[in-house]
Amino acid sequence: LIQETHYATYKALEIKESVGDRAFYVHLDYHPSDKHKSNTVVREAIGFVMGQGLDYELKPHAHAASSAADYLGRNGGHFKRQPINA
Repeated sequence: LIQETHYATYKALEIKESVGDRAFYVHLDYHPSDKHKSNTVVREAIGFVMGQGLDYELKPHAHAASSAADYLGRNGGHFKRQPINA
């Protein structure tokens, strides 16, 4: 699970300058509630993101992460390639 945090954080660092002064958060696909298994890595994930100087959002407010995870879950863990129309 924590590898997802690393990927998202490194990508966020790559594009951070392009965002400028706008609100910018790393969306983490983890839920802080004890009812969810992802709860076990919430503190580690938050610490990693904040240690890189970034802010974060968790479920249910991490809409980007939740949407991507739902999509991957419905599609066997893969993003479908869409043809590019020129």
